[in-house]
Amino acid sequence: MQVIGGGKFITSLIEASLLDEITLYIVPVMLGDGIKFIGKTFGSKWELTGHRVTDNQVVCLTYQYKGE
Repeated sequence: MQVIGGGKFITSLIEASLLDEITLYIVPVMLGDGIKFIGKTFGSKWELTGHRVTDNQVVCLTYQYKGE
């Protein structure tokens, strides 16, 4: 399932234990100030399990949930 949203939305999904994997697409564009991504819920509970760079220089990071 693909979920698109901001930091507050993603944080609420993590706090409700509704995610077991996160894939990040990092696009080299400056967007200015905003809400921190995932906030306090990220930390060491997640392990980077994959990464790639697309032909148009978008970075894709995949994290697997490892629990408490």
